[in-house]
Amino acid sequence: MRFKHNRKHCSQRFACALLATTIPGFIGVGLVHADELQLAQAEQSDASDSPAVKENGDRSVYQITKDALFDTVITAKLKTALYEDGETTGKDIHVATREGVVTLWGDVPNTEIAKRAEDLARLTNGVHEVVNMLQLKQSNG
Repeated sequence: MRFKHNRKHCSQRFACALLATTIPGFIGVGLVHADELQLAQAEQSDASDSPAVKENGDRSVYQITKDALFDTVITAKLKTALYEDGETTGKDIHVATREGVVTLWGDVPNTEIAKRAEDLARLTNGVHEVVNMLQLKQSNG
């Protein structure tokens, strides 16, 4: 059974395939047909010519979706790194990413852990800037 081809449908499938390729150990994309991929890529290339797909200034809907997917991948990679790191695992560290800018917030027991979390964020592929809003946890006593 073939799906009805339209640009919106193809772009959504292309975006999912793009996200899937960032997963470590991922082998291939079977959900995007070559003709659908060509349509999605064509949309990307001619998006700048079409005022119907414009949003937020000069950014196309495709570009906004693509950036949001990349931000989600950055957040997931950093959360994984924080979880797997011996110093930061189990700490109250929250992560948000927007356009490659990572914001860290929460309460940590000392400045070394705050610095380690920031270092891990800077080492994450795709991060352009880190905003460290981690605060020292107030001790009871």
